[in-house]
Amino acid sequence: ATTITVATGTNPVAVAITPDGSKAVVSNYQGNSVSIVSLFTNTVVSTVSSLTRPGSVVISTDGSTAFITEGGFSNQVARVDIANATISGRISLQGPGNLTMSPNGQTVYATASTVNYVSYFSTTNFATGTISLSDNGGVSASALAISPNGATVYAVRGLGYQLLSLLNATTDSLTSTTTVGNSPRDVAVSPDG
Repeated sequence: ATTITVATGTNPVAVAITPDGSKAVVSNYQGNSVSIVSLFTNTVVSTVSSLTRPGSVVISTDGSTAFITEGGFSNQVARVDIANATISGRISLQGPGNLTMSPNGQTVYATASTVNYVSYFSTTNFATGTISLSDNGGVSASALAISPNGATVYAVRGLGYQLLSLLNATTDSLTSTTTVGNSPRDVAVSPDG
């Protein structure tokens, strides 16, 4: 294995790779920017500025768009056109934290530490919705994962709690919640589901 270091912006906090493996999109939290890195030349090929505390990033299945949370009470997710290195729009969500995308690329789900639901939006028409986490005192989610068939969203509800909730992505409803270890921080699903 070869290690390459690429200088991006101030305080890089998240990275996502385009499906074809040609580019990396890096969120520079304190730099209020996103660096687009060529993985062929290992250089920053463009920078997108005018973002507020960019954080979590996911990339569309066709590799054309990056969806990036913005912090600092902006309550939005920026849509970044990767090829043109421009902000193509923004989607309003309450306090978006970690993002994850459905396997078919049609829906992006977001955690939020200040609310008792998981938010989501369509990647085609940008319509938004929520899935309630009203059980167990409404403990918010801190991390998400999706089953390979896209039917179930797994929501870690940690940071002082021991909860993992299963959400039905078809009916937008809470299916069940189980107790796990103390303060879980992340969740992953095996490829076979």
